[in-house]
Amino acid sequence: MDIRPRCGYGERSMNRSRIRALFIASLLFFAALYVYVPTLPAHVAERTSNLTAVGLVLSMYGLWMALLRIPLGVITDATGRNKPYLVAGVLLAGVGAAVMALGRSVAPLAVGRALTGASAAVWVPMMVVFAGFYPPEKTIFATSLLSLASSFGQMIGTGSTGFLEAHGGRVMPFIAAALLSLAATAIIVFLLGWAQFIFPLVLSSDLSTEPVTVVMAALYGQRIQPFTLLTAMGVLAAALPGVIALLLNRYIVQGIMAGSIK
Repeated sequence: MDIRPRCGYGERSMNRSRIRALFIASLLFFAALYVYVPTLPAHVAERTSNLTAVGLVLSMYGLWMALLRIPLGVITDATGRNKPYLVAGVLLAGVGAAVMALGRSVAPLAVGRALTGASAAVWVPMMVVFAGFYPPEKTIFATSLLSLASSFGQMIGTGSTGFLEAHGGRVMPFIAAALLSLAATAIIVFLLGWAQFIFPLVLSSDLSTEPVTVVMAALYGQRIQPFTLLTAMGVLAAALPGVIALLLNRYIVQGIMAGSIK
């Protein structure tokens, strides 16, 4: 008996959902990179009267983006892994904005701006992942579509700076950048996590190669559900995370309690 679930939407519909999600995440990502840009020179000038130092801080973005973009492309090609760099890079946009918001001297401002430049280098793996949702003959179209998302994100980010600063003060655009970065990261993490389930479901043609989560979903959809088998498979699926949680329990508790103990 074939217990593979029938996909009602098909691979094309799933690709459309992933395309929309990554398009929105890219828009939020670039809004996070640019929402504080109009006010950044004044923000830096409040910390130092040296215009050379102001220019140095502002240049960190382009410098680190240029230094890391080509090596990042080489590394992703060599390892075949784009997703970890994509998640880390998008999250760095918020980290850099937070560092600049809290910085009271030139050094942390330069570090924060450098982090955002490193974050912008993630455009390479983002483009690769997005183009992978399209057939090879539509690569140029995919590139143009993602460029449109980045342009809209820049426009929305810079266009909202004045409103945010007027209602929340000088640091509000930086706070907004951190929140936008977190939102983009959440979308990408959910998208890639869901892909770990959907790719085996669509691409695997043999039950022996499917992960236990896919087989469980298939069994659950049967008219007569083998509850004993589902229970056993659920235990197997949860065994490894459970063992890891037990082994690291002391560190998990320490991390939870760290903020509450003076």
